[in-house]
Amino acid sequence: FAKVLTLDLQQEMPDKVQEKLNMLESVAGRGFRMAFPPTGEKQMMIGQVNAIAKLLLYRGGFMMSDTPLTQYQLKGDIWSVDVLNPYTQTVFTIKISEPMIDGRKRPSCIWLEGQHPEILDGLCTLLSADMSSPDLSRIAIKLKALLELQSSMKGMIEYRLDNLSAYIAYVLLKRYELHFHMDDRINVMPYTNVLSFDSNKPSNDRGYSHVLEVG
Repeated sequence: FAKVLTLDLQQEMPDKVQEKLNMLESVAGRGFRMAFPPTGEKQMMIGQVNAIAKLLLYRGGFMMSDTPLTQYQLKGDIWSVDVLNPYTQTVFTIKISEPMIDGRKRPSCIWLEGQHPEILDGLCTLLSADMSSPDLSRIAIKLKALLELQSSMKGMIEYRLDNLSAYIAYVLLKRYELHFHMDDRINVMPYTNVLSFDSNKPSNDRGYSHVLEVG
């Protein structure tokens, strides 16, 4: 989450930074009270992501939103996969909205359900903001930041999957690969008129789900 947010803070224009921070400000988790500048008066935060966003909005001199931003409208099929968190032995679900755009499916929004660290909701919010852009290079940059290549004895492309953020990025990359938007090195592929492998199957079919183990 911090790595992706830092990229946005460094590379985005101020209006886009504020837009993304306002999105993060609306992410709810476990509420708590926190001393807030400049007076140190305690304010109610609706979660960890909300608190981080509020602090950055304050430090950046941005206006804070009084009303939560509307979440992305989900369109098309919803593909899902269950992930086993080995640290807590609980399972949460990654869901990806995949509408049909220009004749092929394209991941456009990602979110989590079930028991998971709430900071990952912030990560998914930032990823979804870039997924909604027509420019695939934006989300490719974020995936490259989250995925670290590791040496493989088989000469194949392998990524280090030693944390949940990397797993989420890897699952998302595989969806872009499946629909011919990116290759396994996270390079954006030029448009070709191809048929996605599972285009005739319901992508929200639980038969696609499998359990991923971190570590």
